[in-house]
Amino acid sequence: MFSSVQESPLTHSVKSVADLTMEQIHAMERSELIQVIQQGRVPFLEQDRLGTHDTPTLQQLAMLSRQSCMRQA
Repeated sequence: MFSSVQESPLTHSVKSVADLTMEQIHAMERSELIQVIQQGRVPFLEQDRLGTHDTPTLQQLAMLSRQSCMRQA
């Protein structure tokens, strides 16, 4: 079972998330994917449960976050 999300400072800005490529997202570790997802501030996601998702789901959510950041940037 996956661990829950731990609070950590965001290392990605809205602009840096918006500029990510699909290849970069697919190469990320789970912890970095979670940081990217948190930066996108997708309203329907439960931030405290992100750590329970598998890596492919986190990658999809990171791509959704990227799209959100593209609209914000």
